Amino acid sequence: MPFGTSIGATAALHVAAHRPVAGLILQNPPPLREMILRRFGWWNLWLLAGPVALQIPKDLDSIANVRKRLVRAAIFLLAEKDEVVPPGYHKLVVDAYAGEKRVISLPSAHHNDPIEGTALADLNNGLELVADAKRVHLADCNDCDSTRISHAAFVARFSKPIPNKLGSSCRMRRIS
Repeated sequence: MPFGTSIGATAALHVAAHRPVAGLILQNPPPLREMILRRFGWWNLWLLAGPVALQIPKDLDSIANVRKRLVRAAIFLLAEKDEVVPPGYHKLVVDAYAGEKRVISLPSAHHNDPIEGTALADLNNGLELVADAKRVHLADCNDCDSTRISHAAFVARFSKPIPNKLGSSCRMRRIS
């Protein structure tokens, strides 16, 4: 399950858009292209911001990635006092996400503040959402075989996908 914070959320969204994942945890996800154009474009009449925004690799376009077949459960951790990625930009990513989602607000938190207090408890509760989605995937996935593996075997095979009967591999893993 990818976990991404800030710019790492763009990478996590790219992975989730191109590989099967059980769910996502995204903290302060930035829509890079939109931020550059909307936040910095007006003062230079978009003469500088436009070309810079076009240089953002498509792989890191959060809005485009959340619109791609992302229907797995996601937890969004959003800092209310984020000075790097203003909360309005977080909302663009959250609103574009088509799958089941849980938004956890981090009151009085800035961009790099740790997850504390009730938000940490909310995150732990939110993990049940992702775990339930993973169980549904494991029950319904046509790419997974029906073999259950132990936790030790899971750790040993962490970087290897489980092959199915057809020879392809599913990146989802079963834990007893």
